Amino acid sequence: MTKDWQLKGRGALVTGSQGVIGRAIAEALVGEGVNVCSVDANEGAEAIVKQGTRALGHVDILINAASEVRRPERIGADVSAASWKEAMDREFELPRRLAHDLIPAMIEAGWGRIVNIIGPSEPPIFSVEYAASGALQGWAKSLDRAIGANGITINCIQPGIIKGTAAAEHYDEAELTGMEDPVIPFGEMGDAADIAHAVVFLCSPLSRYISAIVLPVDGGLCRHQH
Repeated sequence: MTKDWQLKGRGALVTGSQGVIGRAIAEALVGEGVNVCSVDANEGAEAIVKQGTRALGHVDILINAASEVRRPERIGADVSAASWKEAMDREFELPRRLAHDLIPAMIEAGWGRIVNIIGPSEPPIFSVEYAASGALQGWAKSLDRAIGANGITINCIQPGIIKGTAAAEHYDEAELTGMEDPVIPFGEMGDAADIAHAVVFLCSPLSRYISAIVLPVDGGLCRHQH
């Protein structure tokens, strides 16, 4: 029996559509009857919002999926301020600005969904990507305090090692899944569709009481994190 996620006719702005995860999310939402405007993240927030509202009329759902899942680059403690700011603008400030530009209309409508695709929160190295991921989590959890009463939820999804992403290229799947005690307890890398299905659920009116969470979709990869 097919589940009706009650999303037909909603409008969704999806960033990162050039990546396998962003593309899978857009396709899954379209399959549920959502009107989707897919954009890349090379433009500024204002231009992206204008493009989305022009295409959709009203953006009910924002999916920040521009941070493609990849292995973060190690940097030194002497990283320049300019380099740090450039990366944080891309990884944190852009999704934050998009949300804040779209929230007023969501508040007026009394309904909205924001889902952020983020990286790991337990950094094994010093990297700006880990810092940005932590910032997104903290921002989303605190923003919920300001918008939750308006029928708007904001959540983060933390993918594991997903086939087709840049991160997966660095791993031998047999090493991750073929041991007696595999790194990924589920026994295989994830598919982009696994992330997309979680996004559909968090966008659905059926998840109205779920907000300010970080949902790992990783086959148990991050079971040791706290």
